[in-house]
Amino acid sequence: MDGIDATALTAEGVVCGGDIHLCDGFVANGNVSLGGAQIKGQLNCASATFTASEDWALLADRIIVRGSVFLSDGFSASGGVRFVGARVYGELRCSGGQFEWPSGDAFRMDDAVISESVSLDRRFSAWGRVNLQNAQVGGDLVISNAKCIGTLDADRINIKGTLILRGLEESLESVSFAGARSGSLDDDKQSWGRSLDINGFVYGFINVHAEMSIEGRLEWLNKQSTPVSHEYGVKEFRPQPWRHLQSVLDEMGHAEEARQVGIEFEKRLRAAGLIGQGPKRWNPLRRWFYKKLMTFLHVMYGFLTGYGYRPMLLLRSFVVSG
Repeated sequence: MDGIDATALTAEGVVCGGDIHLCDGFVANGNVSLGGAQIKGQLNCASATFTASEDWALLADRIIVRGSVFLSDGFSASGGVRFVGARVYGELRCSGGQFEWPSGDAFRMDDAVISESVSLDRRFSAWGRVNLQNAQVGGDLVISNAKCIGTLDADRINIKGTLILRGLEESLESVSFAGARSGSLDDDKQSWGRSLDINGFVYGFINVHAEMSIEGRLEWLNKQSTPVSHEYGVKEFRPQPWRHLQSVLDEMGHAEEARQVGIEFEKRLRAAGLIGQGPKRWNPLRRWFYKKLMTFLHVMYGFLTGYGYRPMLLLRSFVVSG
């Protein structure tokens, strides 16, 4: 299907009593717009090719699909794919799909509501940003065995099931789950990449396994990208991800792992210059002296008792002094 004036197909606001099949070799050279459409069945774009000379190849903003959406199994889009504010009562499957728009959002489903799972797996690839901000997912968000994802922005996403992020062929370049919520978390260390924002990320359960040991989990926390504090000249420290992980591990009965997170948390507080912060009304000399004193006491507290997490370390001091 070749477009006229960059448009191949326009079906905005259309009401369909069954399925829409743009699949199995369907080719669109130009924009395809389904914005505001209502489909009582499924939207099947598996094995289809969408090519646009300008920004978006497939636009389905505010679409309502009573069944599932398939952008999978050989689906290919050169240009952005948009499902902004979409309502899908089934699943949204992008398994094996290829999305390409390096200069913008290769795939957008921000503010979308998906009743079942969202699958970005089985060599799914996105050259460009994947935007899942504020989306609501009733099942799992599966990002596994994907080939390539540049930037993943999932701020404030709400996942009722499990966030599965593992087995990526290439680590994510940048990822944000700031303010997000997930019923549980099943991930590995490599897939998260080097730069992430998980401030405010809340999950109820984590899968503890060899691919994400407590050491790997601490590395995960240390990958957070934060701005540099003007007051202390070091990266700002965000305590919520540390405290939340510690709380979840403790509730799951992993007491030793929770203690390790707590000990590392105290060290990071000190490294960020947050120990011994005196009131602003104190004069600079008094604040400096107080900070030095409290930092020294904090170091000793860690040496003697592991910041209260290992009180039996005191016996070591008694034996040495005896």
